[in-house]
Amino acid sequence: MRTRCRCSRATATARSSRCATSTRGREDLAIANGGSAGMDGASTVSVLAGAGDGTFGAPHAFAVGSVSSALAAGNFNGDAISDLAVANSYSTTVSVLLGTSVGSFPAALTLDVGLNPEGLTTADFNGDGHPDLAVSNAGSDSVSVMLGNGDGTFQPPLTFPAGAAPVFVTTADVNRDGKPDLICANYGAHDYYSATVASTVSVLLGNGDGTFGLPRTFQAGPGPHGIAVGDFNRDGIPDLAVADLGPYPNRATTVAVLIGAGDGTFGAPRFFDAGHALTGVAVGDFNRDGVDDLALSSGGDATVSVLLGNGNGTFAPKASFGAGSSPKSVAVGDFNGDQIPDLAVADHWSDTVSVLLGNGDGTFQPRRTFETGRNPAWISVADLDGDGVQDLAIANWFATTVSVLLGNGDGTFRYGVQFGAGAAPEKVVVADFNEDGQPDLAVANYFGRSVSVLIDTTYTARVATPSFSPAGGTYVGGLTVTIGVTTQGAVIHFTIDGSAPTLASPVYAGPLPIGKTTIVRAAAFASGMTASEVAQAAYVIKAFAPTFTPSSGTYVESVTVTLASATGGATIRYTTDGSAPSASSPAYTAPIALARNTTVRAIAVASGMAASDEAVAAYHVRVASPAFSAPGGTYDQPQTISIRTTTAGATIYFTTDGSAPTTSSTVYTSPISIPRTMTVRAIAVAGGMDDSAVSGATYTLQAATPTFNPPAGNYLLPQFVAIASASPGVTIYYTTDGSTPTTSSTRYTGPILVVMTTTIRAIAVAPGWSPSAVAAARYTFLVQ
Repeated sequence: MRTRCRCSRATATARSSRCATSTRGREDLAIANGGSAGMDGASTVSVLAGAGDGTFGAPHAFAVGSVSSALAAGNFNGDAISDLAVANSYSTTVSVLLGTSVGSFPAALTLDVGLNPEGLTTADFNGDGHPDLAVSNAGSDSVSVMLGNGDGTFQPPLTFPAGAAPVFVTTADVNRDGKPDLICANYGAHDYYSATVASTVSVLLGNGDGTFGLPRTFQAGPGPHGIAVGDFNRDGIPDLAVADLGPYPNRATTVAVLIGAGDGTFGAPRFFDAGHALTGVAVGDFNRDGVDDLALSSGGDATVSVLLGNGNGTFAPKASFGAGSSPKSVAVGDFNGDQIPDLAVADHWSDTVSVLLGNGDGTFQPRRTFETGRNPAWISVADLDGDGVQDLAIANWFATTVSVLLGNGDGTFRYGVQFGAGAAPEKVVVADFNEDGQPDLAVANYFGRSVSVLIDTTYTARVATPSFSPAGGTYVGGLTVTIGVTTQGAVIHFTIDGSAPTLASPVYAGPLPIGKTTIVRAAAFASGMTASEVAQAAYVIKAFAPTFTPSSGTYVESVTVTLASATGGATIRYTTDGSAPSASSPAYTAPIALARNTTVRAIAVASGMAASDEAVAAYHVRVASPAFSAPGGTYDQPQTISIRTTTAGATIYFTTDGSAPTTSSTVYTSPISIPRTMTVRAIAVAGGMDDSAVSGATYTLQAATPTFNPPAGNYLLPQFVAIASASPGVTIYYTTDGSTPTTSSTRYTGPILVVMTTTIRAIAVAPGWSPSAVAAARYTFLVQ
């Protein structure tokens, strides 16, 4: 943390890093011991070897440049041994110390950079396989990039402009081109007690050859102090969370979230209230929903603020959980082995560490406190004694000590063991500095202008921790798990019953079929080495979701639905009332007959497995279409028709004017008379069902063709000819001159006297009816 509460910024700060500084397989610590700008400026780096049992050896100091303020580790000469690079704030240099196999360093190699180098990061900026360095120069408003040669030397620095007083630099591929980019936090002042600060972060896109483009500046709130990279909206594109320290004395109270566009640009900041005097930030999935959340130590409120991510780049309002007085550092771990993230907070003015066990839903239990040395300032989490349980290492500001609290595995810790460090140890980190396989401690001593490193000199090397493929997670139906270890000759023992693996546990001989929800735990053993840490992976196996036959759709009157799951022995639970199915819902035992519109929701459950994903099918059941007792057609008599539907309880609505029927149309109650040409259309309606399709029939009434009496023929005597039609109420029109009759022709009123050869033609007509066909009769008189 950059905010200081006891001295001006002219006094140097100690920074720490971790690397392997010997070939013993153990992690050690390296610490930059900042010098004073007002004194001779001499600085050192201290290396402490870890003993592997939670204790550490005496610190070893190595000279570097003036006022060392930042430290990074890397393998700069390709000898498989970690080296150190130190940013010397007031000497405008970077010192590079090449590591040896015994955790010590020869004389430093010094590299010139800009003024007041504050931030330091390492990556392969030119793609040659060698680690390079990037330093943010707060006094030069620039970033210096030094390309590594792979032998511990570097090419002359390339300098690129950044923002105002870049106090922090990190690297990520923000435009997704496979080349590392730089992101700087621009505090805007060289004094952290300044009342005026900047409000931006700068992004320098890498070209892949060690050069960078001009800075792209994005707003990020007052006095950006630190940057964390995450994916807060789950689009696979890096986003930024920026801790806003703000000006002195009115510090900022927000964290700024900048959503990445994937092309190296970021949207406008979204600000979220995160407490007051924020001194630390950590990222974790505290409610186990697969979304990044934030935890911040709020020094002014004596709380820890937790902001749960919504997965769309926004966060829920902060939830505050009590800590001790002036919390200075927050770390994430799993202190009780339940696979749920917990929090550990260094309570600066309480001389305690607060442990908040996570509930897995984003909330935390009340803090448990454990004594530390005086004024704990920084906290780190690691397994320091090789028992597979996470422990705590705490830098005690006024006690000149480091407290090691060994975990019991249930969220509690044993009384802290104190180890001497320099004056005002501010930060502690854990690493294997001499490559002996065991964790060591590095402590930044703020007033001591030093870094203390405690190196393990007695503990045996540890077997590498086994790994699982695929990783723990949720899978459908089952999977096959492979366990591997990188230590040659190591034998893996595993358990699937939750117990800790031992040499008596089954030996891993090949991929494991996992068909039920299982926690696999594994440890690797090798002769002459300490057993590995226990690796654990939780596999949640879901049953296959049910399937529906037939599928969703529209069916007439009813449909019978069959449910099935590919998981053998699974029970299907379902609902038809729209509610979500659960283990207490009805069990499916036989096909389901549906006679109404119904949404079927179902899950499959099986012993030892998680419930399947929910399957849903929507069935629309339609009323059967109405049917008419007489089909549409041409009739010469009035008709009476009945309408019916086979759907019980349905109501029929009809029209006789050809319009579409609705529920506002006439309700069918009795047979319908058809006295003239008419189109009848009908629908059937029933509650809980879709309306039927519209049925229709057109009834055409056509007058019957007239008939003649006597019929046409040869006659000797005159005849009286009568004309008639079988259709009721018709009017007959006729002609005797052979022309086609119309309604303008002679109207038939009675028998016609025919005295000579004559052809009579006639039609019958009626209102609303079609005219009859023309009838004709020829009467021929024979001459005697």
